[in-house]
Amino acid sequence: MRADINTIASKCGVSKATVSRVFTGKAPVGQAIKEKVLSVAKALNYSPQQLATHDCICIITNSSMSSCQFEFYSMLTIHLLREIVHSGYGIKIMGFDGIDRILQSYTKAAVILAGQDSVAKYHESLASLNIPLIAVNQESEYAHAICFDHCKQIEEAVEQLHALGHRRIVMVHDGMENWGARERQRGYLIAMRRLGLPEMAELCYADNNNSMTEVLVKLRRTDATAVIVCGEGIVPETAYALNLLDIKVPDELSLISFEQPDFSKWLTPPHTTIHQPVELMASEIMSSLMSLIKNPSQPKSVKMLKCKINSRQSVKSIWAS
Repeated sequence: MRADINTIASKCGVSKATVSRVFTGKAPVGQAIKEKVLSVAKALNYSPQQLATHDCICIITNSSMSSCQFEFYSMLTIHLLREIVHSGYGIKIMGFDGIDRILQSYTKAAVILAGQDSVAKYHESLASLNIPLIAVNQESEYAHAICFDHCKQIEEAVEQLHALGHRRIVMVHDGMENWGARERQRGYLIAMRRLGLPEMAELCYADNNNSMTEVLVKLRRTDATAVIVCGEGIVPETAYALNLLDIKVPDELSLISFEQPDFSKWLTPPHTTIHQPVELMASEIMSSLMSLIKNPSQPKSVKMLKCKINSRQSVKSIWAS
């Protein structure tokens, strides 16, 4: 017979309301009581009634994650939710502070959608979860990883610009606090050195809360002929700043940004982009989750997904110039 909330309360010597608060997180509970309730619940294979209807896959995310529809994790979450629903599993979306409420008997696997700072902060809690974990765009000792090949995507972008005659190529990134950004920087340096090009000062949108307008003002001082702007979330602001500063693309500056489906192609001019197919990543995550649920003892793996460049009108050849 399945344990209920009365059993948990009795075993722990607390009220039903206290047990409920532990699982809902709607009111504070002392750490010692919380740990006791969770321990007893785990031992008795208990899950709150509203979560026990069927097995779930959990999305663990940062509570401060941007709600902008153009931000990478927001885009991926939409596709991932669709994949989970189609699989027949239930869905839990939980912040890192709720990891200790994940009941492994009903949560069959989890996906980590957050930057490395959050993952590092909750390292011990994540490592203690005895369920398959998949980390997105970062490598981890306790989770499988599915990543876009950020290094290769920037190498290919630099090579395309070089083939069109560009030699002074700048990269603008949206922060260096994550694995993906560091991989892009690595790809930029590899390509520039291999092609014998001067390594230009890299500009960071996130430094000192710079706006893209400020970043592009600095870019003008470098005499760059081309720029690669990294990050889906800053594409709209980049388009605005270019217009505000009256920077003519591609006549004055060639531009490669990151693909925003049903958006990038309507900009003026339409942007040449690095396309990270989030729908493909969501499908790969779901396929891996299903495999790991069936065989959770699989050795840790890292799967790299390819990106592609969508060529439009924001890049021009300067050979004729």
